[in-house]
Amino acid sequence: FGAVVFIATAELASAFRRMPLPEEVSCQLSGEWRIGLFETPCKAPLSFCYGFWCIPCMAGQQRGQILDIIGEPYICCAGL
Repeated sequence: FGAVVFIATAELASAFRRMPLPEEVSCQLSGEWRIGLFETPCKAPLSFCYGFWCIPCMAGQQRGQILDIIGEPYICCAGL
């Protein structure tokens, strides 16, 4: 569902490089989404509607996918 494109600024891109991620994960991340923010309603309408109408569900699913990608376990409230 990564439907929104985010083009990282130089500062944000350097912050991404400092994230404690395994090398095999960090080398695959570009800091950009597959589809642009304003293109999403037309190019990925199902993802757009899911994110618009079911915000908590989309956020939870996205968090699970990110944890799978980086190989981290789920921790309630992100450990706060």
